[in-house]
Amino acid sequence: MATLVGVDVGGTFTDFVAADELGARFEFKVRSTPAAPAQAVLEGFGRLFAEGIDPAAISLFAHGTTVALNTLLQRSGARVGLITTRGFRDVLALRRLRLTGAPGFHVRRPEPLVARRDVREVGGRLLA
Repeated sequence: MATLVGVDVGGTFTDFVAADELGARFEFKVRSTPAAPAQAVLEGFGRLFAEGIDPAAISLFAHGTTVALNTLLQRSGARVGLITTRGFRDVLALRRLRLTGAPGFHVRRPEPLVARRDVREVGGRLLA
């Protein structure tokens, strides 16, 4: 019987969901291990196998993570850059906003995730 397994590795918890063709479903969380993210995934698979899921029956494994996004948003990783189409270098810095009915309303904007010095433009056209 085919079993589908999905894993989402987050900064605090790693979420697991498994479902088989008969509709049986297992959902649980394990503590994430930021220093070694694979450890939490292995722990979760151990728990699935302990529940009786046959490793050979896993027909799909879907993996997602918010770790990279959190690192970027918290500015705790390496310096990042952005490659954009020529003519759009300043589009993130401009981030226009129109507020109606709020004269004198000022929003404190956060620092951009990518410094202007780290934005590079490339020429050419993109085909959709």
